[in-house]
Amino acid sequence: MVYSQDERQDLPATVTAQIEKPAGEALTVTVKIHVDIRALQFRKEADRSVDTLTFDTALFDHDGKYVVGKESSLDLRLTDAKLEELLKSGINAQTSFRVAPGTYRIREVVRDTESKKVSALNCNVEVTAPQPVQTAVSAEPAAPKKEKENKPMAEWTTAEFLTAVPELEGLNPAPNQDRLPILLERVGQNVKRFFDALPEPPRTNRLLSTGSTGSTMGGRNSTIWIFRGLPKTELGAMNSVPMRPASAPSRRPSKMGR
Repeated sequence: MVYSQDERQDLPATVTAQIEKPAGEALTVTVKIHVDIRALQFRKEADRSVDTLTFDTALFDHDGKYVVGKESSLDLRLTDAKLEELLKSGINAQTSFRVAPGTYRIREVVRDTESKKVSALNCNVEVTAPQPVQTAVSAEPAAPKKEKENKPMAEWTTAEFLTAVPELEGLNPAPNQDRLPILLERVGQNVKRFFDALPEPPRTNRLLSTGSTGSTMGGRNSTIWIFRGLPKTELGAMNSVPMRPASAPSRRPSKMGR
């Protein structure tokens, strides 16, 4: 009956399958069977209700070939209270198989030893390989790094001053700024005395004077530029610039002896 595909429901029963993958292990198919025991025939032994259920579970591939199977049994020796409870809830049983990815048909056959009743059920299950976990990549651009802000020295703490200038170790900061105007005035006086004490640099007169020589050249006064203290290189540089003389009105040559 296990290799048949025909179904029977002499016993009220259902079969389901669940795919599981324990950490680091292969894929597992867990077959769960639920039986309504109100159709079972118990025999009484002392104060117990006794019966045995047999479960034949098999897996077939998509071509109908037998892959794996198990047979198990459940011995029931129930007190009256427990029997009353199970008559309401039914009985659950399960078995597991490690399988490769693929499509399988589950064949479940349940037998009651006392009543000889049988249930034969089929259930199909698809076992797929787990998808690899992909790391999500954010499309958003990375936030720009914030540049370190330069904190004004006026806002430095005493500890920051000592870190930057270790020579200040041992000095106690003033409790307030009441003496700051006096300090700034003294600093200004010291700066003034410093510059007053500097020697005066030598003064060089390059263009001293211009004037007429009093001599006449062609009936006109000539202007002479007098340079003193001017280096030869500068004088040469000035002389190297071509100078165009101003045009003078033409004169007729004088006749000698007139």
